[in-house]
Amino acid sequence: MKKVITLLLFTLVIFFGGCTKKENVDIITTSFIGYDLAYNIAGDNLTIENIMPWGSELHNFEPTPRQMSNINHSDLFIYLSVELEPWVANNVTQPNALNLSESFVRLDHDHNHDDDIGPEEDHLHEDDHDHSSLHFWTDPTTYVQLINVVRDKIIAIDPENEQLYTSRAIVYYEMINDLHIDFDIFTQNLDKRNIFLAGHNAMDAFAERYHINIRSLTGDYKPNADLTGPQIISLRDEIVELDIHYLFTEELVEPRVALRLKETLESQSYALNLLELHGYHNISQKQYEERVNYARLFQQNIDNIKQALSN
Repeated sequence: MKKVITLLLFTLVIFFGGCTKKENVDIITTSFIGYDLAYNIAGDNLTIENIMPWGSELHNFEPTPRQMSNINHSDLFIYLSVELEPWVANNVTQPNALNLSESFVRLDHDHNHDDDIGPEEDHLHEDDHDHSSLHFWTDPTTYVQLINVVRDKIIAIDPENEQLYTSRAIVYYEMINDLHIDFDIFTQNLDKRNIFLAGHNAMDAFAERYHINIRSLTGDYKPNADLTGPQIISLRDEIVELDIHYLFTEELVEPRVALRLKETLESQSYALNLLELHGYHNISQKQYEERVNYARLFQQNIDNIKQALSN
């Protein structure tokens, strides 16, 4: 009887020990960007955890000790940059850590089409490195390169499903690249190129890619930066002077200043419509549950910009 009990206990230890090991997260990400790249390639084949809560602010996030432990025991850790996530430098010992800000080559703005890069292999100019943009992911020609980089990292930790991950990466790559090509053609023939954003300056890489002038209320890259009365008055006067009737707002931020400008101008019989310009920093819990991805947000930005610049 004792032998039976001992064998049973040993079996349970092995069973639950195996379960504990399997519960370790395969991939941990620090942002919607990293999660989106990983999920649209790995899907449910691997466990993926985004440690930043959905709907929260990217710039002020710091992980808990437990999250740090999980990061260092994961198979792959994907983060944006040391500039945006300085806690990574001194706390992460994970050998398989991917810094997205160092994983692409900035393409020439005069060569926007898919002749330059393809879903199977990136053909890039090595003398064209430029990682100066803090919000590099807002440029879709950068994002499609990151798809390929993350694909290779995922295949390295799960080579048995290489074909599946490759095919998913191609589909997602082409989805975003097709949107980019269509939008680039649209922007080449624009008469109006001014967009006004009642928020922080986070779309510089996007604006440079499509030669659009985004006039933001503040040059600070952090949302909720302190605003001054003269800044708001200057933006209001410029909107009226250039006959702008669409004002863009940020995602996940209460548009107090935008609403104030809208009410002020409408009291003067000047129509001002509010549209969202999504910077892909994060998505809401509801959007996460709906599996909203980068491609869908890019399409939303395209639709809103077309509406603003075509009227």
